[in-house]
Amino acid sequence: MAGISTLIEADAKVAVLIDESTKTWKEEMVKGILNEEEAALVCSLPISTSGLPDKQIWAHTKNGQFNVKSAYHLEVRRKNKDKGEVSKKNTEMWKLLWKLNVPGVVKMFLWKALNNCLPTKLNLCCRKIVKDYYCPVYNLSPVQKWVSNEREMHELWADWCTKLSREDLELMAVFKQAQQQGSNNKGVNTRRSLCRWEAPAEDQVKVNWDAAVKLTEGGMGIGVVMRDEKRDVLVSLCSQKKYVRDPLVVEMQALWRAMKLCAELNMTRVIFEGDALNVIRAVNNPDSSWEWHGQLVEDIKEVLKNRNSWKVIHSYRESNCVAHFLAKMSFNVNEERIWIKEGPEGIQPYVLKDKM
Repeated sequence: MAGISTLIEADAKVAVLIDESTKTWKEEMVKGILNEEEAALVCSLPISTSGLPDKQIWAHTKNGQFNVKSAYHLEVRRKNKDKGEVSKKNTEMWKLLWKLNVPGVVKMFLWKALNNCLPTKLNLCCRKIVKDYYCPVYNLSPVQKWVSNEREMHELWADWCTKLSREDLELMAVFKQAQQQGSNNKGVNTRRSLCRWEAPAEDQVKVNWDAAVKLTEGGMGIGVVMRDEKRDVLVSLCSQKKYVRDPLVVEMQALWRAMKLCAELNMTRVIFEGDALNVIRAVNNPDSSWEWHGQLVEDIKEVLKNRNSWKVIHSYRESNCVAHFLAKMSFNVNEERIWIKEGPEGIQPYVLKDKM
C-alpha cells in the first residue's frame, strides 16, 4: 500500500487515472497501482471522448437495462456455483469442443445439442409452442435431439472425444451441423459472393473501415480507406492499439477513428461503410444506449447529429476488402500510418478488384 500512496491520494477518484487531454487511461499509473491482469482490464474499458456523465447500467443484459428474466438467470448461476465444479472429464470435453478448428456456428450447434437447446419438437412442445411431440412422419414416437434413442448426445460426444482423432471430430461436427441446418441458407453465400463495392455519388466520398483483433495478445488493428466517385483512393490509414477485450468495442473505435480522420480533413459529405452490423444499428438507433460501451455509441451519435451530410451504412465483408486488408496490415506497423493517394504496398490488388 505504501507504493500506491506515492502515486495517488487515498481518497482519489477514477478521474485521476484518465488523461483529460487525450481521453485515454494513464497506462503507467494504472500499471503502478494494479497487478498486470487488473491493469489490462481497466485499460481496456472504453472512455467517452466527449466527457459524457457516468450512468449506472445492469451488467447482466446486452442492452444494459434490468429485467426480471436476467435477475432469475443470475440467481440460478449463483446457486449452481455453490454446488461445486463439474468433473475434470467434462471440463476437458468442453475445452476440446471450443478448440475445434471449425466455424463458430458449428461450435454453437454442438453446444446447443449437448445442452439440449435445439428446437426439436419435444423441446418445442415443452415450451408449448407446438401441441404434441410426436414425429410428423411416423407419428409413433417422440422426436429426440438425436436419431438414436439409445444414447444421449452428451454421452455420445464424450465417447467420440475418446475414440476419434481431432480431425475426425472436426469433420463429424461440420457434417452434423450441416445436416441439421439443411437448406436454410441455400443461396446466401452465392448472393454475398456477388456483392461489389459501390462508388459514392458525385461530390461525396466513401470511407470504409474495419477492425482486426488478436484477443490472445489483447491487441487491435484499425483499417480506414477513403475513396471518391471515380473509385480512386484518397487516403488510407493503419492504426494499432493495445488492451482490447471486446470485438464490438474495436469496431466502434475504428468507426470513431474514421470519423476523426474526416473531421481533420474537413470532409463535408461522407458515407461511412462497414461490415459490423451491430455497430451500425447502434449508432443509427435514436434511443439512448445503455450498454456498457454505450458512451462510445453516444459519442458517435453526437458527431452524426451535428453533421447532417455524414451517413453510416452497412456492407458485407465481401465488399469491404480494402479496409479489411488495412486492418490486418496494422499489426505490422508500430505506430499509426497515413498514406495519401498511393496507399501501402499490397493494397492495389484489392483496389483494382473494386474498380472492376
